Amino acid sequence: MKGKVYKSSESLEGESLAVAILHLSEKIENNNRLIMTLIRRIEQLEKSLEQVKEEEIEQILSDVDEKIVNLVKEKGRVTASDVKAELNYKGTNAASARLNKLCSMGVLKKQYAGRKVYFSLAR
Repeated sequence: MKGKVYKSSESLEGESLAVAILHLSEKIENNNRLIMTLIRRIEQLEKSLEQVKEEEIEQILSDVDEKIVNLVKEKGRVTASDVKAELNYKGTNAASARLNKLCSMGVLKKQYAGRKVYFSLAR
């Protein structure tokens, strides 16, 4: 049989392996592009959700609670004593109650440092 070139079985196996690797690498690239698209979309949704949460919080909070949240935004973190001084409360019990209520709503979070309890924004 003239004109026909026969390749060894090792050569054929090598070629089919190379083709399989090429197909796999193309699939991996497609998956990576899809993953990147999904990550960008998730980031957009997270930003939108954050804006909605901020709008909801502003609508839900009373004037006094808004003052407390604004104080936390200004200072970064506050104690019940800070809130007491800012809102002219007689004692820290009312300030603590307000701060704890904002924690249970998910607006603030607590951080303990010895006997002091600091409150900061939850997000």
